[in-house]
Amino acid sequence: MSARNRFLLKLVLLLPCLSLHQGAFAAKATLQTKGFYVSRPVFSEGSYSCEYLRFYPDGSVINVSSECGAQARRAINRWFHRDQFGKPPQYVSSGQTDISGNHLNFNSRLDDGEVVFWGKIHPRSLRLHSLSRITGYRDFQVYRFYPFAEPAVPAE
Repeated sequence: MSARNRFLLKLVLLLPCLSLHQGAFAAKATLQTKGFYVSRPVFSEGSYSCEYLRFYPDGSVINVSSECGAQARRAINRWFHRDQFGKPPQYVSSGQTDISGNHLNFNSRLDDGEVVFWGKIHPRSLRLHSLSRITGYRDFQVYRFYPFAEPAVPAE
């Protein structure tokens, strides 16, 4: 057997071992529920805003557009919660997630319509496409995860 053939045989025999090894140590991306995800700032109608997404262990999601920055995230941390009946605050959209592996889909609804989201879960971020069924606007955003800075207590 030639040196080339021996090399190819070793390679063929080692490939399954390498793929098993990679799979065993690969970090599984999970949807985080002890904080919220924030998009990059978007300039619209004369000001910047960020999209905030909060997920719950029961599969529900709430989202809102608001100001950006550390001060805004601290303020959001105080009021961006469901009430004791599971309802989001006024003017906050909500929906249910569908997760398959690291793929995420959900429709977020408010009185005037819905926005459809789909994309992938990464260890510290979400990469989501969206389509507004209200305006027809399509977008792609990377949402960074921010854990709660303090215990998540709804504002009174």
